[in-house]
Amino acid sequence: MCAPQSAPTNTPPRRHRSTKPGAIRMQRLLDRRRRGFWCMTLEICQADVDGLVRRGYLDRINRNDPAAVERAIAAVLEQL
Repeated sequence: MCAPQSAPTNTPPRRHRSTKPGAIRMQRLLDRRRRGFWCMTLEICQADVDGLVRRGYLDRINRNDPAAVERAIAAVLEQL
């Protein structure tokens, strides 16, 4: 006696995402664009950092920490 065969499915094979760095960067860029985000390089001077400290967005102790400055700028932009 033969075993019953399952019905063939018409689903396309799954595509695996590339693990190459360039492909990962491009996927992240496209994902940000779909969500409406932009990725930009921002040049600031010491006076800008001083202004963030003065207005309370950045702690004086963290003024040389790039991640802290980035968070402070994000906090300013969130208020717009």
